[in-house]
Amino acid sequence: MDSTNPEVFEIPSHRMDDLIQRVERLAEKSRKAGLSPITINVLGEKAFRYLGGSRVHVVKLVTVEGEAPVINGFTFVARTEHTPMGNIMSKAPGARHIEVPAELRDGDSYCDHCKKSRRRIDTFLLQDAEGAFIRVGRNCLADFIRCTDPSAALQIWTLLKE
Repeated sequence: MDSTNPEVFEIPSHRMDDLIQRVERLAEKSRKAGLSPITINVLGEKAFRYLGGSRVHVVKLVTVEGEAPVINGFTFVARTEHTPMGNIMSKAPGARHIEVPAELRDGDSYCDHCKKSRRRIDTFLLQDAEGAFIRVGRNCLADFIRCTDPSAALQIWTLLKE
């Protein structure tokens, strides 16, 4: 992750316990899978009122730190959720600095592993050591990375999505 300019997230204070529990579960799964876990750092808090409201809302200011997961020489760069309104891309912690070409960011749900373009909910963008990108559908991911349980790596995108 780019430690010189980390992205700061605003988390409603009443959701912090839930976030901490999710990160702890993710860290345990990452450890078991031999991956580097992500961590959150609380920088402070901010209080505000919505226009015309009397209730004070408090958010915690947090950063996410960690390395993008690497499995079998491929770095997980991003998860692309394909929706009827367009693609939603969530970059992995540690991969936010990687520039994703527009055709991969905005493209269809093609999978470079099975060589098929079909209706998919998610595709994952990976990068090899030479910098070449490859898109892999969720159902092809376990076969592509040659492991029996890719769920630990996939949990990172579950956390980012939520």
